[in-house]
Amino acid sequence: MRQYFSRPLLFGLLGMALGSSVAVALYAGLLPRSASSVALAQSDICSAAPFKSAAPAQIRLGEQVTVTLRVAGTCPTREQQADVVLAIDRSSSMGQDDKLADAKAAATAFVDEMDTSLVQVGIVAFDDSVDDVLDLSTDKDALRQAIASIQLDRGTNLVDSLEAARRMVTGSSARPEASPVIVFMTDGNHSGFRPPISELDAVIAAVRAAGIDTYAIGLGDDADDTVLRRIVSAPANYYGDINGGQLADIYLQIAGRIEAGVLFETITIEDEVPANMRYLVGSAEPAAAWDAGRRLLTWTFSQVPEPGLTMSYQLEPLATGAHPTNVRAGADYRDGLGNDDTLRFPVPKVLVTGPIYLPVLLHERCDPKTETLDVVLLLDLSTSMDGPTRAGGLSKRDAASQAAGAFSDQLRLGRSGDRDQLAILSFHNEASVLSPLGSSRADVRAALATLPRGAGTRIDLGLDLARDVLTSPARLPRNRPVILLLTDGRPSFDDEAGTLAAASRVRSAGIALYAIGLGADVNPALLEALAGSPDRYFAAPEADALAALYRRLAQLIPCPGGRHDWGQRWP
Repeated sequence: MRQYFSRPLLFGLLGMALGSSVAVALYAGLLPRSASSVALAQSDICSAAPFKSAAPAQIRLGEQVTVTLRVAGTCPTREQQADVVLAIDRSSSMGQDDKLADAKAAATAFVDEMDTSLVQVGIVAFDDSVDDVLDLSTDKDALRQAIASIQLDRGTNLVDSLEAARRMVTGSSARPEASPVIVFMTDGNHSGFRPPISELDAVIAAVRAAGIDTYAIGLGDDADDTVLRRIVSAPANYYGDINGGQLADIYLQIAGRIEAGVLFETITIEDEVPANMRYLVGSAEPAAAWDAGRRLLTWTFSQVPEPGLTMSYQLEPLATGAHPTNVRAGADYRDGLGNDDTLRFPVPKVLVTGPIYLPVLLHERCDPKTETLDVVLLLDLSTSMDGPTRAGGLSKRDAASQAAGAFSDQLRLGRSGDRDQLAILSFHNEASVLSPLGSSRADVRAALATLPRGAGTRIDLGLDLARDVLTSPARLPRNRPVILLLTDGRPSFDDEAGTLAAASRVRSAGIALYAIGLGADVNPALLEALAGSPDRYFAAPEADALAALYRRLAQLIPCPGGRHDWGQRWP
């Protein structure tokens, strides 16, 4: 299970996002400075592409503009060896709601997914005591049997269990050339007096010193969120408040991340703000260093996985006219194969007008209230949608339901005259119609109140079914056909090519496709490619903000082409 774009596919994505001639020039410009034209055929470099936008592209003086920088890329396929230890809680509380059975099924799915020509897996089980159930092995039958043998017992020893996993992944069976990984899963708190929880700090320090990439899964709302966040080697490696039905998806996500390539070992991005723009201090996401004297924003990242990263910040223009939003923006990086190179971002402009131009602007913009739509809301209802995007927040499933309801409230649903039509479709390992095109508001609400769930993320099946709905006799000819896709994950079976083909069939049918990526596990470059344009992809890091995003999309979608372009990223 590999999460990467091949070099030809990335080149195709750049062509769709930038236009083929621009993509060719950009792609060639991204090669290492010493490379010649024949380097396009080489497989010892990673490719990276810079994108930058400013939105809205046209504002009034006193309003703010959001600047978004994105770096997308891929590294050539290479054999990436890993030694992985699965540490599994078998405490008595794991017997509730079949949590241990779910954990064993998820661990088995993880083993089945791994390429054992590259990856060794070991099993540690813990309660009050700890057992090395099976040392690092490539024997899938032995691993399955070891997982199946785990039985419930009392207590939860988080200290010794993490230490046992560390010893195994760095022990005599570990390979010097392989990356060490621990996947730690528990549903509770440390319950032993020997050793005390205070000794966990020393174990975590030893794990860090050994360079072990550590993931943690908090199963249920009783898991010690604070401790597990300390255990992981990066914030994105923690999966909290997970229920048993989500475990298989989470383990498979981690499997994909282990086998995926590192795009950048290190990357430093600098963006110089012009004197006629005021940077809104603290607006950078993720946080950046701001040098007010040099008017310079700086981000530094390490071990950046494919497909890349996104940054944003806000500016307030101080004068009317057409102005660039930065003096310069660039990046110095070392790619995942050890090559050093640089990137140069484009310089977007924003048109800033004063009050005198307001009547003209209003006259030139379309009015969403006079446009009519046939819309399919296509919702990812895989089991991973049961979790929140932040501790204590809405589940992604509840957020999707609320957001779809908020969207429907903005439409003019009815039985006669100029009216919108709405359908609700879902997908996981299969796709289905929850409410057909032309449903009443009451029928839509009823469908959203009982959303189904299932394993898998078959975006391709959802897109094909949505296309069938929007080319059926239920369509109103004067209405603009639109699909609004929401997903929190990546396609099942790594079928990016099949998913892109389904999106191409949608667009070839004259249907506008918008995509929303919910949470941190989506592939932004793929979703932009599905939509056919970066302007039709929207990142939603927080589930709690999804309803507000959908309400604003209800205004944007009837007037495409940037006339209501308020930005790609939310918030």
